[in-house]
Amino acid sequence: MFHLENRAGINISKDKLQYIELVCFNNEFILDYIDEAYFSDELNLREEHDVKINSIIQTAFNEITAKHRIKSKSLFISLPPSMFSMLRLPFDHTLLEQDLTMQFRWDFQKLYPHLRGEEYTLQYFEIQNPVAPQPKYALVGVMPRKHLRMYRNFAQKNGFTLLGVDYAHFSCDCALFLNYQMSKDGYNLSLLFDDRKLSFEVIYQGKPVYLRLCNFSNYGEIPQLIHTEFMLLENMGFPVNQINNAFVFGDSVTPVLVDTWEKATQIKFYPVNPFKKLTISSKLSQSKLLREHFFTFAAASGACYRMG
Repeated sequence: MFHLENRAGINISKDKLQYIELVCFNNEFILDYIDEAYFSDELNLREEHDVKINSIIQTAFNEITAKHRIKSKSLFISLPPSMFSMLRLPFDHTLLEQDLTMQFRWDFQKLYPHLRGEEYTLQYFEIQNPVAPQPKYALVGVMPRKHLRMYRNFAQKNGFTLLGVDYAHFSCDCALFLNYQMSKDGYNLSLLFDDRKLSFEVIYQGKPVYLRLCNFSNYGEIPQLIHTEFMLLENMGFPVNQINNAFVFGDSVTPVLVDTWEKATQIKFYPVNPFKKLTISSKLSQSKLLREHFFTFAAASGACYRMG
């Protein structure tokens, strides 16, 4: 699965910090700890000054460490969709990696001329589109460099080595792929709900082939939003009639909503248990968080499941 070493995963949202820790025992990983702490103020992670963000995050983390002795040195952090600009860009597959990065930086600057490109860092990966292999596209994630520095400093201050900062939806997908074999079969939806934003992703054989961030006002709009996205996908050549399952993530997902969406869309929705295949420490047997809110920890756990 990944290198056998103790590791911690953190997910940061606008209102809380979630923490999990895996420890290696007898050549397997044990979920050793799970916790969350709410922030003193809601965070606008894109607009707040980094000094304020760091102070609020550190205070919440101190609340967790006051109850738990950390055993890990490796840290993975997951951040909400609002922290990133996610771009779907065409590219020439004959370009070398360095040339591709320069091309995507140029594209970003053209799309956001009011921003200073050198103040942003980007990562990308190719989209394998099975229905239209040409032209080639990539998903490009862009975030401010100052925030990346802030999280590195946070990790160092707390005795960690930061091994990754991830888009929350991709972290959730890691938890999905580890625990649900059916997610690697055919076409599936992966849906992350975060503060009236829906990260809408289509997965084909375990790899993203489409991603879009959509705004909505209330959860009753979700079936129509899915229908609209399906129409766009159909125009692109995707066989939307083959998409029968949707894996869902987010604090706001409830059984009532899932039942409503299933009836309206004829799609089966699965709230994901990110710890389904993990061995759980006996000391967590009475954990209310693990028993009642396990599905909300998909991003924190999925970040932790990454290679590193």
